[in-house]
Amino acid sequence: MTGRGLGPAAIREFGTNYIFANGDLGAIVADPSVRNLNSVSAFKKAGFNIVGTVQLVDEDFERHVVRLDRIEE
Repeated sequence: MTGRGLGPAAIREFGTNYIFANGDLGAIVADPSVRNLNSVSAFKKAGFNIVGTVQLVDEDFERHVVRLDRIEE
């Protein structure tokens, strides 16, 4: 099931209702593979920004570092 917008909605809801429910956390960081275009797109649509690209030891591919900062209301 792709193309229905479920990934970004799930990421956004999980971040808002579970991760940011802890008032001590200021950001969510993830590292999807640069080759996983659907995952990277879902994170971007959920409000994450690409803040870097890394390659971990013993991996033959790069990962985007994506970050979503808590919005103080």
